[in-house]
This record gives sequence, structure tokens and C-alpha cells, in this order.
Amino acid sequence: MRRNTVFGVALALLFVIFGTIFAVVQQFVRASANDPQIQLAEITASALDNGTPPSRLISGSVEMDNNLSPFVMIYDKSGKLLSGNGLLDNKAVKVPAGMLAAANGREYSAVTWQPKKNVRIAAVTVSARNYFVVSGRSLKEVEKREQQSMNIAMAGGVLAAGVVFGGMYVDMRARKQAENAAKLASVIAETTEAPITAAAEKPKKQNRRRK
Repeated sequence: MRRNTVFGVALALLFVIFGTIFAVVQQFVRASANDPQIQLAEITASALDNGTPPSRLISGSVEMDNNLSPFVMIYDKSGKLLSGNGLLDNKAVKVPAGMLAAANGREYSAVTWQPKKNVRIAAVTVSARNYFVVSGRSLKEVEKREQQSMNIAMAGGVLAAGVVFGGMYVDMRARKQAENAAKLASVIAETTEAPITAAAEKPKKQNRRRK
């Protein structure tokens, strides 16, 4: 029973260890996906505060569902889109008002934005003096890396669990063999003692007859 408890604890520890490894890697990969957008949004907000018009800060276009490049959208404080190069189905997309408000009083706000099914964006919002700046990019490749990390962690966990179960099997076989050996030794001892006892009792019976 005690050995089974030890193996159970070992399995639980393996689950915690590999689960923690995956969680740390996943958080690191996801957090690093925000870095380009943070820089781009802060630079744009600084330019706006220095008087650069929104229209001069945006160029080109980025289809956010299939392009991994960062995009920028500039809103006024009422939430009206003034300029931006982030498109979805060739149309400009307005972000939820809560995304903009979340940046007030903070250095920046980072969220995962899903403008439509199967399109997930790592979005960063920075509050400028008279504007909100939103920068984002697709999480398509990031989520592939997260899936790869999970697969590796799961494979490592399964392999480690296999080692534990293998140890349990070897231990059970060793204990079974030890029990069988002990039983066999007991049977041999009993069969060996029986003739000796019978031989010792035979002379006693002969002595009684002589008397």
C-alpha cells in the first residue's frame, strides 16, 4: 500500500511539473507576441502628442486574418476611427469601446481580440493625449507554437508516466517473485522436516516393544 502511494504521488508530481512547464512556455510565447505592437503603438502615440496628424502616420494596408505584419488604428477619444491600415475582408474594423477605455490611466492595455471566428489578434492599446492608438497582429503563428509546446509537454509527461508505470510493474513482479520464493522455501522446509521427525519416532516404538 505504501509503495502504491509513492507511485501515485510520483504521477501527481509529474502532472504538476509538466503542466507548469507548459504554462510557463505558453505565457512567455503569448506575452512576447505583444512586443512589436507595444513599441509601434507607443511610437505612434508619441508622434500624435507631438502634433503629427493621424493621416500622416498610417500607410499601406494589412489584412489581419492572413497577414502576420502589425497594423495600427487611430481613434479619437469618442471612439471614432480616424485612420488605420488594419483591414478584415477588405474593410476597416472598429474595436470594442472597452478595449479603448481599458488603456486610460495605464501605460498600455494588451488583450486578445477576436473580430470574427478563427481570427485572433494580439492587440495593444495606448492612450495618447487626444487619441487612442491600437496596434495588433495575427496570433496564427503564435498559436501554432503554443500547440507545439503543448504537444512536447504532453509527450514528455506520457513518457515520464510510462517510466513510473514501468517501475510499478517491475516492482510488482519482484514482490510476486519474492512471495513465490518464500512459499516454495516454506514447502521445501516442511517436506524436509517430515522424514526427520518420522525417523526420530521409529526407535522409540521399537524400544517400547522390547520392554
